[in-house]
Amino acid sequence: MSNHFHKKPNMYVSHVQIKVSNLERSIEFYKKIIGFYVLEQTENSAVLTFDGTTSILSLEQVDNAISLQGGQTGLYHFAILLPTRKDLGNFIQNIIKYNIRIGAGDHHVSEAIYLNDPDGNGIEVYSDRQEEYWIWQDASTVYMTTEQVDIPSVLSEADGAWDGLPNGTVMGHIHLS
Repeated sequence: MSNHFHKKPNMYVSHVQIKVSNLERSIEFYKKIIGFYVLEQTENSAVLTFDGTTSILSLEQVDNAISLQGGQTGLYHFAILLPTRKDLGNFIQNIIKYNIRIGAGDHHVSEAIYLNDPDGNGIEVYSDRQEEYWIWQDASTVYMTTEQVDIPSVLSEADGAWDGLPNGTVMGHIHLS
């Protein structure tokens, strides 16, 4: 994966803060299911990392944490970009163990898995295809679509080495509604 979209001088999101109703439950989910580690923790908040130094997600426990309902505006999902398709396969193997309900989308430029945390916060975990396989409609517009992900093909690249989010993981983007 070429990661030049997530380097200066480009502007990009590198950290997201979300509200949760139960900090301990959320920490357990983000560690076990997503693969984060706790970098810092207080009574009502936690900062999560994939590498022990880079903060990428903050959780704040609040009394009124509610997920978006149809027609509301706010965070639709945040997206975690994994370095390789193999990493995505390893992630899928991990969530299969926990019988997590997912959605999936092949966007031609990337393959993505969608899920929700215990509070309904949307999460996308994805890997980009190599840019030489992207189709450009013109000099600045890449072709994107939403098709079915070939999960068996992604899993065929996995090596079973899931031990949390791999080095090179970044906050890929946020999707607002």
